[in-house]
Amino acid sequence: MRRSAGRTLILSVLAAATAACPACRSRSDRCGDPVAAAGAFVEAMETGDREAALALLSAAARDELGRAAAEASATAGQAIGPADLLVPERSVLAHPGRLRLKAAAGNAAFVEQVTPDAGEAGEPEPGGIQRLVLEGGCWRVDLFAEPP
Repeated sequence: MRRSAGRTLILSVLAAATAACPACRSRSDRCGDPVAAAGAFVEAMETGDREAALALLSAAARDELGRAAAEASATAGQAIGPADLLVPERSVLAHPGRLRLKAAAGNAAFVEQVTPDAGEAGEPEPGGIQRLVLEGGCWRVDLFAEPP
C-alpha cells in the first residue's frame, strides 16, 4: 500500500512538471497544433538548436536545404549540412509568444506573427506569416513557401 502511494505521488509530480514545461510536452502536443509547432520552431531557432529546428521543417523545406547544403559544400570545398544553413533571419516569425492562427484548410495552415503595437482599431498589427503543412499527423514549417 505504501509503495503504491509513493508511486502515485511521483507520477503526480511528474505529470504536473510536464504540464508546466512547454519543452516537455508530448510529441502530439507540440505537433498537433500549427501555432504550437511554429512556436517550437521559433524557440529552437532562438536557442540555436538547429537540429531541432530542422526536425520541425516540412519535407520540402528539408529537401531544399539539402540541395542548398550540397551546393554550398561543393563551392566551399568542405562539408556543410542542412542545419548549418538555418539562421534566425530565415524565419519570418520572430517571437514564439506572439503567434496566432491566421487560416487553416486541409493540410495547410498559416500562422502569423502579431506585433505588440496596436493599430488604428486597437488590434495588434500582423507581422510575418508562415505556412505550415500537415505531414504524418504533425504540423511542419514550410520554410520557403510564399505567404498568402
